[in-house]
Amino acid sequence: FYSVSGGPLGIEVAVRSGGPALALLGFLVMPLVWSAPEAIMTAELSAMIPESGGYVVWVHRAFGPFWAHQNAVWNLVSNAFDNALYPVMFVDYLGYFPAFKHLYGLQRWLVSVSMLSCVTGLNLLGVAVVASASTAAGFAAKDASRERANAATPAAHDQPLALGNGDDGR
Repeated sequence: FYSVSGGPLGIEVAVRSGGPALALLGFLVMPLVWSAPEAIMTAELSAMIPESGGYVVWVHRAFGPFWAHQNAVWNLVSNAFDNALYPVMFVDYLGYFPAFKHLYGLQRWLVSVSMLSCVTGLNLLGVAVVASASTAAGFAAKDASRERANAATPAAHDQPLALGNGDDGR
């Protein structure tokens, strides 16, 4: 999951650095060269070895218990660091809203802990609740993206799909 769903962080920098044409090209090519093979491999191994445990079971079958244990431990460490980024990113994104522009120190920490508490509470309520909340959040994100795209459409005529960062030397 973590390998194929990094999220939208960095899109703004990509568009600003390479221009909209190269950014769109990259966003179209990367799923084909990275995410699709990853998804196909996962689907193939899941169908071939239908056991709970995912890649730990696959590594155990291929390389034995020592490497399966290594795989499990290092994925646990990787996921712990990866998951630690989400509260920070959440508070950073809140900074775009005027009410949350000046969150520092304890306030920033409390917002992060509140976010983690909400997510933990959802998880403790069970898979069905998490699925419903994820579906609702997905629709909300798509609606927000659609509204931003609709609002930006009139301005798109002024910004052609140029290569580079748009700096024409003037």
